[in-house]
Amino acid sequence: VRALAAGAVTPGSTRTLEGWVPAGADATGAAVDLPACPAPGGPVPLAGVGSWRLVDEQPVELTEAAFPLTALVPDPTRPGHDAAGETIFFGVVPTGSADVDPSGAARFDDTRDYEIRCFVRRHRPECPRGGRHCTCPLTWSEPTEAYRLAAHFDLEGCANRPVTVQMPDLRRLHTDALRLGPGGAGGVRFSSPPESALSFTTNDLTATAAGTAMTNQKVQICSFAIPLITIVAFFVLRLFLPIVVLVFQLWFLLMLRFCIPPDATVELGQDLLTDFENLGAGLAVDEDLAISLSGRPSFLKALKDLMGGVKVTKPAATTLADALKSAHTGGSLDARSFTAIGRTALTSAEPPAPARPFALRVERAAVVTP
Repeated sequence: VRALAAGAVTPGSTRTLEGWVPAGADATGAAVDLPACPAPGGPVPLAGVGSWRLVDEQPVELTEAAFPLTALVPDPTRPGHDAAGETIFFGVVPTGSADVDPSGAARFDDTRDYEIRCFVRRHRPECPRGGRHCTCPLTWSEPTEAYRLAAHFDLEGCANRPVTVQMPDLRRLHTDALRLGPGGAGGVRFSSPPESALSFTTNDLTATAAGTAMTNQKVQICSFAIPLITIVAFFVLRLFLPIVVLVFQLWFLLMLRFCIPPDATVELGQDLLTDFENLGAGLAVDEDLAISLSGRPSFLKALKDLMGGVKVTKPAATTLADALKSAHTGGSLDARSFTAIGRTALTSAEPPAPARPFALRVERAAVVTP
C-alpha cells in the first residue's frame, strides 16, 4: 500500500475523470457519441451501447448517461419521518448493467474507481416541458468518495446471497420415472441435425466414436430431465475436484468446499473442537496453535478418516489426505493454511450468517440546510 501511495504522487501521475456517454449511429451506420442536444436528423441512439469519455467535473451540458432519483414521500402518521418538511430524493448505486462499448466490453468492471455526483436541472420558463432541456442550467453536488465494485466471484458478496441447488430425491425420482414413461420427464432437449449426432461407445472412462457417429439421416432429438443433468454435474464436480487440487497444488480450494455434515462420520475430540474455535481466521490465525495442530495425531487421523477414501492415480497414486500432509511436510503448504483446510473439512456445524456492513445513518441534525 505504501509503495502504491508513493507511486501515485510521483511527478507525471494524473487523475482522469471519465463519464459514460451513450452512442448512436450516424447516417453511415458508424457508432458515434450522442451529443448533449441532438438535432433533427442526427445520430440514432443505440440502446445499451456507449463508451467512457473524458468529461469535465461539472459540465454545463450533460452528455453522460444519468440515473433518475426518486422522491422520498413522508408518512403523514409519523411526524419524525426523515422526509417530513424536507425534499429528499434517493437512488440505488449502479453496480451492474447490460450496457457495452462498441468493442463489447462491459460498462462496469472491478478494475476502475467510480464516483457519483448528483445534479439539479433548473427549468427555464421559456423551454418546453418535454425534451432533454438542453439549455437549462445544472447545479452539481460534490462527488462521493471513490469506490470500487466487488469482483464477480467476490467471496463476501457471494456469501450474502448463497444459492441452493436442491439435489433430487432418488427414491421419488425412481417412482416418477416409472409413472411418466418414455419421454414424459421433459427437461432439456438436444436436437442434432443430420450427420451431426455424436454417437459413441465407452469402456470405463474411455470413449470411442461409434460406427454410426455423424451418419444420422434425420434430426435426432434427445431429452434429458433436469434432475439427471443435476446428478451428473454434481458427480463430475466431486470427481474432478481432487484431481484439479493435486495437479495444480491449489490446496486452498479445499477451503471453498463445506459440507454439513461431512461426507464421512469423523469422531472429533473436545480438544480439537476447542482448538478449532481458538485458531482464529485470516491474519489473526494463531500460528503457534496452528503448528501444534498440524502435527497432532488426532488431527491427522481425522483428516485421514475423512479424505483417505479419495484416491487419484494421476499425477501419482495417492489419497487426498496423504497428498495434503505431504505438501505440508514438504514445505509447500504452511501450518496455518494446512490447519485451516483441515478445520474447514472437519467442521460439522453451520457457521453464523455473515455480517452485512451498512453505511452509517445520516441523522437530520447532520444534514446541511440553507
